[in-house]
Amino acid sequence: MKKQLFLITTLTVLSASAMAYNPWSQCGIGAALFPNTHWGAVTSNVIWDMGTTANISATLSRDTCNGAETRMAMLIHDKLESLELEIMTDQGEVLTAIFEVMSCDTSSQIIPSLRKETVKLLSSDQYPSQTRVGKAENLYFLINENQEFKQSCSKIS
Repeated sequence: MKKQLFLITTLTVLSASAMAYNPWSQCGIGAALFPNTHWGAVTSNVIWDMGTTANISATLSRDTCNGAETRMAMLIHDKLESLELEIMTDQGEVLTAIFEVMSCDTSSQIIPSLRKETVKLLSSDQYPSQTRVGKAENLYFLINENQEFKQSCSKIS
């Protein structure tokens, strides 16, 4: 268990450090305790509750976590299974909410592009065995780094 926690923490820190914005490091207990230390915030959030508090904090404490990316991360975490299905079927309330939050032009080819990448993610050997937080974080980064999404959404930093 300790070995898995260390591996998850390390991977989270490494993957998150490459991103300009990461709700898992800028929200929750970790962000409150380590506002200027990225790796400390991520590690703290993972150790305390595998990132659950970081995801919930946008709802309960707006001053520790805000912004369109955070709302998108919350939607992904809270509606993970529905979102996976919606991406595959080209429509749905969660997908629409994400596009609205991020001010996306939905006339573009976002969904076909997301579907292709999501199929790869869902069929990977590692995805099914991940925690809910791990799955949500991977889907968040997949969506947020998608070129069609970046080009079609005005709230991408």
